[in-house]
Amino acid sequence: MKRLNNCMFFAFLMFVVSSTSIAQECLIGPVSNRMPAQGAIQNAITNVDEAAVATFWHEPCDTNSNNAQILLRVEPSTAEFGFGSDFFAIQDGYQYDRIRFLNREEGDRVNVVTTAETVLVEISDFGVDRPSLPNKAIVFIHDDGGVITEFELSDFTAQTSSEVTLELFLEEPLKGGTATGISNIRGWAVAASGIKQLEYFVDGKYMGLLPYGGERLDVEQAFPDVPNSNYSGFGQTFNYGLLNTGSHTITIRALSTDGSIREESAIFNVVALPDAFIDTQGFPAVDATQIQAGSTASEFVLNRVTLEDGTSYRITLKWIPATQSFDMVAVEQLGGR
Repeated sequence: MKRLNNCMFFAFLMFVVSSTSIAQECLIGPVSNRMPAQGAIQNAITNVDEAAVATFWHEPCDTNSNNAQILLRVEPSTAEFGFGSDFFAIQDGYQYDRIRFLNREEGDRVNVVTTAETVLVEISDFGVDRPSLPNKAIVFIHDDGGVITEFELSDFTAQTSSEVTLELFLEEPLKGGTATGISNIRGWAVAASGIKQLEYFVDGKYMGLLPYGGERLDVEQAFPDVPNSNYSGFGQTFNYGLLNTGSHTITIRALSTDGSIREESAIFNVVALPDAFIDTQGFPAVDATQIQAGSTASEFVLNRVTLEDGTSYRITLKWIPATQSFDMVAVEQLGGR
């Protein structure tokens, strides 16, 4: 029996795949803009000095059929994120040796992304004859120097529009990501009976209702038979500076008109200056600030940013694709005034 090769990004598959691939020939045209659907699992991952948010899911090939494919959406948090030969697949103790990522059915291979992109996952075993049992549970495991991240997908069963009782996906704040200043809470939700309301909680405390009904043509593409899926977005601004620095949990609770309830949570890290809101003219002061290169290509450091009370800080900013801006990812108080 072949064994896992650690120190790699690999997939642990708990079902038998065919000798050619498990990618189903059921999507026509590009897949790059497809958004996570039923049963999607999302986690933040790293690869040496690169970082991204990865989301795996099954997507049905047609209505009322269990025929599906596996898609992966990669949202880089650094200038780029590379992947490809470091993926492997394991089923029943057997290691499959080849995984490819395609940007369309029978299309081009994808190994590096610089913006958020969805790819088709194709898994092959180099010709060993093993019968196919598609759409069963999959556990993807990411190993970056001993840091293990798991993506566990359940068995796939197709849903008709009437069976899509309630689907919910939180896009921001990112799971495992950082949040700072005044930013967003956003995502999407669909239900066959319609969405009644969306509540949100921070660290278990009820915060209020989220506005719902933003246009989401990408979600409509994933759920074309669900009524009003093209207006399924939710979101609002939120001052993360009101939270203490460190780890927090946000939970979105969706209620459909037929009484169904679904929750989605994300653990994120708040990075902030001491004051929740700064509106004093001339501060933070940067007249004595030095700009330095960061530890990655998408970071830079502001050395000696001064507040009104005279305290100075070293602030690291990184380009975050989800917000399309440079956000604070580290704040360090400097000695002296």
